[in-house]
Amino acid sequence: MAEIQPGLTFDLHEYHGDSFWMSARRQRIDDDEVWERRMASEAIRAVAASNTKLAPEDYSPGSFFQRLERGVYWLDAGKRGEGFNLVDFAAKQYGPGFTIETGMRGPFEDRVRQHLLVVQTAVKLFEERHA
Repeated sequence: MAEIQPGLTFDLHEYHGDSFWMSARRQRIDDDEVWERRMASEAIRAVAASNTKLAPEDYSPGSFFQRLERGVYWLDAGKRGEGFNLVDFAAKQYGPGFTIETGMRGPFEDRVRQHLLVVQTAVKLFEERHA
């Protein structure tokens, strides 16, 4: 990572449920955080528009998450109690980072499509920001 210095990082996951949600990380500077929120909001809207079931309004992935909007949460790695994972480190050091959680109970093709949709949406905005 030190060699590449990724400006945008994704961690693709599947959780035990049947719906979609994603987490974002707070950024070092305000401008990065504004863009992270925008990428997360546009990505979740794209996923919702694809008729993907989002996590319920009252869903909480854990006490170390803060809900931003339906299906999107800030993850506070300092409260998680297990240290930084790769996305936490990348977001702290280099720029926006997201963990995407598709429901493993859904069809494989749908889960792949959801991951691609989030990544493509966020990358489009990343390119727009750096054009």
